Amino acid sequence: HACFAMSVETLESLMNVFSAMNISPQSKIALLVPHARVAKAAHACGFDRVEEVPMADSALIARLAALKPGLLSPTAPSPTR
Repeated sequence: HACFAMSVETLESLMNVFSAMNISPQSKIALLVPHARVAKAAHACGFDRVEEVPMADSALIARLAALKPGLLSPTAPSPTR
């Protein structure tokens, strides 16, 4: 699983949601961030997997594809709900 936090404020909101749901996914989620300042705040919140990714669609798509090989493959199965 992966999330993208565009700012420290977004990260704080994400942490509030996790807290309200009584979950601690910081070690399970790859957190993609656009800047070192957000990365520092994410580490302070306990995230183990924090990666800086430029705020360009192509960079984000490439990083998500690298995290989940086959995600963009035309033969990849459709996710079920």
